[in-house]
Order: sequence, then C-alpha cells, then structure tokens
Amino acid sequence: DFADDEIDLRELFAVLWTGKYWIAGLTSIAAILSVVYALSLPNIYRSEALLAPSSMNDGGIGGGLAKQYSGLASLAGISMPGGGMDKTALALAVIKSRHFISDFIQRHDILVPLMAADGWDQSTGKLSIDADIYDTGSATWVRAVRPPQPVQPSGQEAHGVFDELLSITEDKNSGFVSLSIAHYSPMVAQQWVTWLVEDINNTLRAQEVAEAENSIAYLKTQVDATSLTDLQSLFFEMIQSQTETIMLA
Repeated sequence: DFADDEIDLRELFAVLWTGKYWIAGLTSIAAILSVVYALSLPNIYRSEALLAPSSMNDGGIGGGLAKQYSGLASLAGISMPGGGMDKTALALAVIKSRHFISDFIQRHDILVPLMAADGWDQSTGKLSIDADIYDTGSATWVRAVRPPQPVQPSGQEAHGVFDELLSITEDKNSGFVSLSIAHYSPMVAQQWVTWLVEDINNTLRAQEVAEAENSIAYLKTQVDATSLTDLQSLFFEMIQSQTETIMLA
C-alpha cells in the first residue's frame, strides 16, 4: 500500500521539535570546536611576484638570418644552428626542476626553516622550530624516522615539501607569470620569492651567454669551412648578433 510508504512530515517535524535542544546543542558544540581548532592553527602567509618575460624569442636577429639563408646553407652542405625557444616555457621548466630547487635549498641554506618550522612569533619576528625535528642548541636533526630514511631530510624529500609551498601560474593571454611562496613567516616567504626571481634570472642569463658563446664558436668554424661570400657575410652577421646577446645578457 503506497499510503504506508509515505512520510508524515508533521510527525517528522514533531520528532525534530522534541529533540530541538539536543540538535541545537550539538550544532553549537561542533561550531565552537571548529572555531577553536581554526584559531589554534598557525597563520600561513603568501608572498607573490608577478613576472614578465624579457622577450618571447624566436631566434632573434641570428635566427631570422638563419631562416632566410637556410636554403643556401643546405646547398653548401652546412647545417645552421637552431632557433631560440620560448623563454617563459624555459624558465618554468627550470624553476620546477628538482635540480634547480635542490640547488636553491642548499645555496640559501633553508633546509631548517623549510622542514622544521612550525610557526612564527609576530612579536619577535622569529620562526618557531619544532624541537622534535631539529635541535637548535646543537644544530642537529633529531627527528624520529624509519630506516633507511635519514634523520636529516634528503634533497628529494625537501624538494617535495618545497614544491607544495611553491605555486606558479601562467596567463596564456598576457604571458605574465605569477610566482608565490606560502610559509609560516611572511618575511621568509618574501625572501624566498626574491631569491627565486634572482636565481632563475641568473640561471637563464648564464645559459643564454653559454649558448651564444657556443654559437659564435660554431659560426667561426663555418666561416672557415665555406668560400661562398654570401654565407660568410651571413655568418659574420650572426656572430655580431650573438655578441650583442652576450653584451645584453
């Protein structure tokens, strides 16, 4: 009988009304406990930098010349150096790499604030270090781990933690890149963002100079390898272009 399966809303409401004090009490207790728990958690601060690529490179002057004369070079049996690449894509690939982050952690000696910090004292501006992980008095790692995991965090483990604090997003329309770090300390977050921007710029600058120097060395060998005047003129122009790249880097 369908009548037996129907829910009597009035009866249900009466039951709920009878237990209204229990329901209100449990709801209030849950809300209070949630607020207390939230207030007990340490604050997390985020520092952010908005970055713009210096250029969206397709090979520059040298790359354009290489495309223009690629047919002539092929007839002469000479291979031309490849064009450039999107600097934004390169920067994102480098900064997300384990090698870059591991070097960054070691270079700036941030393993302790990365792996052992558990809060920040706003009045003193000092980090709170978990004594069960790192003993600041003896400057030694004391955390309890299961072998073969080392007491001192490995580079791989540190990379994983840092990667969780690091956020990188790219706006495909504008080309701008947003880079941010989250940490207990706003000063630490800001310092790490500053270092990241400096280090990625220095890394890409060094790579660009090294590539330009390699291109110059290659082009000089091609000048000696051909007797075609047009190609020699092309190579000299490309050498000039790569020299400018080194100067501007």
